[in-house]
Amino acid sequence: MTALARAGLRIRAARKAAGLSTHQLAAVLGVSPSAVIGWENGKRDPGVGGLARVAAALGVTAASLLAEDAGAAFAPADLRHVADRLEKLAGALRAAAAEGSGE
Repeated sequence: MTALARAGLRIRAARKAAGLSTHQLAAVLGVSPSAVIGWENGKRDPGVGGLARVAAALGVTAASLLAEDAGAAFAPADLRHVADRLEKLAGALRAAAAEGSGE
């Protein structure tokens, strides 16, 4: 398995741990769902900047997405960041829904 494919598996695991679909992560990052799927399948390279954005969106470190030790991928601090990001995302979605409904 290539390093790109291993990183893709970690991106997928972090996305699932965050409770996000590929479409939701794509929306947060402003990319297409096919880009996220390509990264997760190890077919596309997100690049350094893209990897940093993915990590920030998922509340993990970029290093954790590149870690060779799978056990190092998610530290408790990473999971706290994921929870914080999800709360912010939920707030933004509620605000957008309220704005769309005319409230």
